[in-house]
Amino acid sequence: MNLLKKYRLARLALLLCATSLPLATCYSQVRSGQDPAAAPAGFDQAFPPIPESISRSSRLVLESLRSADPSAPIDIARALGAALDIEQYEHAKYFIGKLADLNLDESALYQLNDQVGSELFLRMHGQPELQPQGAELARKVFAASKVQASDPTRLNDLIGKLSDPNNQVRSQAFRDLKRTGPVAVAAMLDVFGDYDRKDEFVSIRNALRSMDEVGIGPMLGAVSAGPMQVRYEALTALARIKTPEAHDAAIAAYFAPQTPPVLREAIALGLEKTYGQLPAEDGALQQVASRAKEFLKGQRRPGDDIRLDSVSPYVLVWRWNAESRTLESRQVAPETASRLIAFDRAADLYRWRPENPEFRQFYLITYLDAEKRMVGPAQVLAAGSLKQAFPDLSATEVDQAIALAISQEMLPAATGGCEALGELATTEWLAGSRQANSGLMRALQSGDRHLQFAAFRTIVELDPQRAYVGNSYVLSLAVYLAGYGSRPSGLVVHPHIEVAQNQAMSMSPAGVDGRAVNNGRDLLREATSDANVRYLFVSEDLPRPGYIELIQQLRSDWRTKRMPIAILTTADNATAAQRIADRDPRTIVIPLTTNIKLIALQVERLREIEGPWRLSNEQAQYHSEYAINWLEKITADRTTYRFYEVSSHFEAMQNLILNPARTEAAMEILGNIGTPQAQRRLVDYASQSGAPLELRQLAVASFERAVDARGLLLTTDEIRLQYDRYKASSDQPGESQRILGSVLDLLERRIKTSGTR
Repeated sequence: MNLLKKYRLARLALLLCATSLPLATCYSQVRSGQDPAAAPAGFDQAFPPIPESISRSSRLVLESLRSADPSAPIDIARALGAALDIEQYEHAKYFIGKLADLNLDESALYQLNDQVGSELFLRMHGQPELQPQGAELARKVFAASKVQASDPTRLNDLIGKLSDPNNQVRSQAFRDLKRTGPVAVAAMLDVFGDYDRKDEFVSIRNALRSMDEVGIGPMLGAVSAGPMQVRYEALTALARIKTPEAHDAAIAAYFAPQTPPVLREAIALGLEKTYGQLPAEDGALQQVASRAKEFLKGQRRPGDDIRLDSVSPYVLVWRWNAESRTLESRQVAPETASRLIAFDRAADLYRWRPENPEFRQFYLITYLDAEKRMVGPAQVLAAGSLKQAFPDLSATEVDQAIALAISQEMLPAATGGCEALGELATTEWLAGSRQANSGLMRALQSGDRHLQFAAFRTIVELDPQRAYVGNSYVLSLAVYLAGYGSRPSGLVVHPHIEVAQNQAMSMSPAGVDGRAVNNGRDLLREATSDANVRYLFVSEDLPRPGYIELIQQLRSDWRTKRMPIAILTTADNATAAQRIADRDPRTIVIPLTTNIKLIALQVERLREIEGPWRLSNEQAQYHSEYAINWLEKITADRTTYRFYEVSSHFEAMQNLILNPARTEAAMEILGNIGTPQAQRRLVDYASQSGAPLELRQLAVASFERAVDARGLLLTTDEIRLQYDRYKASSDQPGESQRILGSVLDLLERRIKTSGTR
């Protein structure tokens, strides 16, 4: 053990001994290497035994801890930290239990975190040997600290003390506020919206300008605040912080023509103090635009802390709430935080040079991207605030923004654009669009299910009743979406079917139904026709056409172009496969295995690249239900919707009857279609003795409706088959026979009416 560590351990032992023994005694014992005093009577026997194999210095620390047997929260926490420093995790767990048994309230937990620092609890949370107790206690401490730190009463009291005549009181209040961080800065900025507290403004302003980067998040959020005083304080404080985000927000406000002269002058003073001089306008404009585009592309990340919760990294972003007139925080992914900064700067650029069409387009696309990311995939982006930002916005301009967003892989922006288009477009606009590659049509074929559904729903709500460019895409997508079942499938292709089956069967614990094929043609056919297929596993050992050509074919189809693909490989050929994957962000290389745990991890890796949002089962089922309801509508009124060529999709539509969640709706659709194939499919289903009786009865009703509308279209052989089925049903239950008899009654009634046999 090195000298520094020995010194540190001795110092820890000295500190801990001092809690129960005279300082001089502990010091002499530590220096001489003697053991501390024996444990006092009544020592808790649950204290773990000291391992025989540890070093003398570590033993000294543990015996000191044993002798001290701390009882105050701060002493227990220090003892816990000492045990962690020498990697004695059983002893650390002992002190964790002792600390947990105190049942400290939120205030005490907050004080404890404040006294010992959050590093100790982060170590407790992440150290595997301390689980689950370590993570449970750490979460309680962090939750309590968060509540206490952001307590409005506490913050208001500290802010009030900034105006105290006693300098020590003011200084301590400032230190406490700065240590609390962005929440405190947001509370300080909120005060500037209350003119009744104007006497405090000078003191709070001075404190705010000394917060440095601690307060940059709330300050950036306050730039768009309603009250001018709040914007004034935020911008003048940002002008004194030397970071790119602060600079760009301040300089954009300085040059914006709408900025009041008094605010422009105050920003200039701050910028000159920070940077020495004001930049030239054209250079500043180019710099702000360049950095905004870097944020939009994810090439630059926000300067705010990236924090870790129990699941994933997140960034705390601040936005002004116009209704509550306060700053509000929200946890978002780092990439979303970057897009929000790009959106704010794009808004600045548009206000700076509103006549510039590039800035207008940039603002529109960043607006759609940021707002859609904030509401998420399940909530529709309303166009109300968009119309306020762009009063003269047209459907064509939004459609062009959708096309641009898709070309730049900004799928949330494209999705938000499709949703907004539902409120801006009309059926006349849709019918007048003559470009098959318009934004809306490209969205239908994008390969991203969220975006595809947003485009589909927009067209359904517009309800066009005459042909338009791209109506075949809409019908194809509807039939495809309608086919989703109850959970996703993973499709494995390997030339040896038993290998593919072993891999497929191991996916079930990961929540995926695995299916196996032994050639690329079958995989391509199933992947492009079945909406349940979401993950593809392609063996590198496929014969011609090989896996490279198969992947190219998958990427050229609108249903699979964004589907996650895993190339199953061996170590010998991993390099060649990796070169293919490096060119495709949704393709990865994984080893071929039958280990269930490893396969579950592989499925999770594919889910991670499914983005930008995963498709939940609930969302996929909603898409399916929405699509099949629309198919019922257009097949029920063939006069109005005759331009949708449903006959070309009959095979896929009749297969919907096999989906338990869609069987009833599928029968309605087949009854609406009424073609010979539809009538045959309905009587076949009605004749299945193993099918539920109520569904068989529904099939008979749909068949009757089809015959009434289109006439009896079964062939003589098909009619004769029904008689044979009835004769063979003598051993079936009476209800089953009655269903078969009702089919014959319909046939005979129709034959008599038509006068033919």
